[in-house]
Amino acid sequence: MTTLSLNLDIQYPSFQLKADCTVSDQGITGLYGPSGSGKSSLLRAIAGLTPSRGTITLGDTVWQNDHLTTPTHKRRIGYVAQTPQLFAHLNVEQNLLYGVKRSGKDPKVIHELTNLMGVDHLLKRSTLGLSGGETQRIAIARALATSPDVLLMDEPLSALDTQNKAEILPFLERLQSTLNIPTLYVTHDISELERLATDIIVIEKGQIVIQQPLAEVLMDTRLPFAQRSDAVALLEGTVTQLDEAYNASYVQVGDATFYLPCELEVGQAVRLRIHSRDVSLSLTRPDRTSVQNCLPVTVNKVISTDASSINLKLTLGKGGTTQQMHILASVTQRAVNELNIKEGSHLWAMVKGVSLV
Repeated sequence: MTTLSLNLDIQYPSFQLKADCTVSDQGITGLYGPSGSGKSSLLRAIAGLTPSRGTITLGDTVWQNDHLTTPTHKRRIGYVAQTPQLFAHLNVEQNLLYGVKRSGKDPKVIHELTNLMGVDHLLKRSTLGLSGGETQRIAIARALATSPDVLLMDEPLSALDTQNKAEILPFLERLQSTLNIPTLYVTHDISELERLATDIIVIEKGQIVIQQPLAEVLMDTRLPFAQRSDAVALLEGTVTQLDEAYNASYVQVGDATFYLPCELEVGQAVRLRIHSRDVSLSLTRPDRTSVQNCLPVTVNKVISTDASSINLKLTLGKGGTTQQMHILASVTQRAVNELNIKEGSHLWAMVKGVSLV
């Protein structure tokens, strides 16, 4: 395991950024916060593009301390900016080969990268006239072609429209399971991290205020994520059985079993994403309903969001496992009153939508 460790102090005339954190080589770590909080500045400091005081270490290798500052070109960093800068005088393949030459790797590696990012068919194309999503995928492939030790992605979707974002997100999801290097992904859009990130670092006014696994942060009722009307739960589960007649799968998450309308592999580990607005509640188990996932739950926490809406943190199952799993439900204050919902209430949750991440 190669961890990127940071203990940095960056001084600006009217702003100070302090960062004491670590980035794992497993999955993607999201760097989240409002504009101006210091996200991009931190990435530039890691890359050696912004002067900073403190230490940067990658595993046993010191990139920076009080006596040493490794120059940018020796840090083996893949950097993906908001606006990709491809070489207009080179075609797609030549752009990728430029990255390979820097790494000294076999040029055949570009075929693995183009397959990963879904741009095999574009190799002989000019970089002019590509869509925003295609351009950004090629920029990511070129960054990976340098065989970096660290990948830094600075709001790679912010310049794309909705259609191009939808096009590129599945390819970024592939990276989550295939990369084995510390990867920092900067964004101020929490929905991107819900799909991509394993861990999250929250930064505000130049200070890191949270660093935890993303699934735990989304469920923390003290934080604003669980208080949103569009709050999300992320669950880790395992495929236990197939329903071959309907090309569907059963996924075990703690005490609960989810039915997904897609055929997976038995034993496969999967990640589920459930919106709080896709969860409705009943005092008794509903009969003859089109909703395929009806699960027993216990109210763990009642979270006030505004005068008319309430979020409920729900514990899945009957509490028989030591590792409790939770989801969120957004309901009206009227529903809470009429059903007499309170902490400890036993209910049935009808989950109308379960997304496979």
